[in-house]
Amino acid sequence: MRKPILILTALVPLTMPSPGQAQPSQLASGWTLDLSVYSWATAVTGTTGAGPLQVKIDNSAIDTIRQSDSLLSFMARGELRRGRLGFFLDGEYSDLGYDDVRLGPARVDATSVIGMLEFGAAYEMAGGRFGRTQDFPWAVDLLGGGRWMHLHNKISIVQVSTTKSTTDWVDPFAGARLRGRLGERWEYILRGDIGGGIGGSRFAWQVVSTIGYRFTMFGLESTALLGYRALSQDYESAKLVYDTTMHGPVIGLNIRF
Repeated sequence: MRKPILILTALVPLTMPSPGQAQPSQLASGWTLDLSVYSWATAVTGTTGAGPLQVKIDNSAIDTIRQSDSLLSFMARGELRRGRLGFFLDGEYSDLGYDDVRLGPARVDATSVIGMLEFGAAYEMAGGRFGRTQDFPWAVDLLGGGRWMHLHNKISIVQVSTTKSTTDWVDPFAGARLRGRLGERWEYILRGDIGGGIGGSRFAWQVVSTIGYRFTMFGLESTALLGYRALSQDYESAKLVYDTTMHGPVIGLNIRF
């Protein structure tokens, strides 16, 4: 727990929403809507389990993609904003496979089907500009919300038996994000949050950073995004265990309406 807390302490008051949202320190008089689609290539380390069976996972992003034979992912985010206040919704569905992992002396295959919905609000608490010409606006938002998780774990001892388990939980979280511009077309977002501890994960943390390039597509302001995301959750119940850190590069596209 000490490591993620140190990371977040270094970041606060940083934190990120959907890529490409309301311009820093330029409060709009009307509503704006940012819609993003993105892909997250996840490396996974930690422990996953179903019923009495638990296995250690240590997969690179390439391992996860290669071993997820039925890989299906959908990731999208929206943020509705007016003035200093914003509301966001971020959804993800993925089917991840882990082949030939060790369970005592045996080798087994494991699968985690994950549905995740992150919801919450953002409030701009500070903003300004820097640089000789004051061309680089920035803003800091406070974030608060919840992260609903639906998890189905399956562990198969080849040609012997299969154990399955499904559960749901919600982790409340709080954090911050820093967003700003580096010139006319480049922008950045940094985000950190911590949560859990109330009926869900014992502890959870998340860190995200992206850099974006702004352009116009079909007459709409758009942003191409590249970054890195890490999400750690320590959940344990009588039904299953999911004590993992998912991390890897993020690539996406945001369109503003």
